[in-house]
Amino acid sequence: MIIKDILKIESIIDKRATAGDVLEFLDQTYYSESKDEHIKFGDIHIAHFIRIFINKFENDSDEIFKKRLNNLIKLHNESVEDGSYYLKHPEIKPPNHDT
Repeated sequence: MIIKDILKIESIIDKRATAGDVLEFLDQTYYSESKDEHIKFGDIHIAHFIRIFINKFENDSDEIFKKRLNNLIKLHNESVEDGSYYLKHPEIKPPNHDT
């Protein structure tokens, strides 16, 4: 199953839209040496994406990838925590924390 389909299913189960920064990431491409073409991350099967991630993350020389990934996660979390994410995406309601 490809990543964008998994995220569609997750958004239905969680009753929340997929974060905008994640959707932007899914539109970025990865060069597949085996296919000799660029493939959008959203169109990659989850097992292949995990392999890509493992290979990139374990490669000590790929600090840029680690920094970009960690920064993406940090920015997303900050925008959800301070509420700015919901201002940019008014169609998405913040979770109810009253329970």
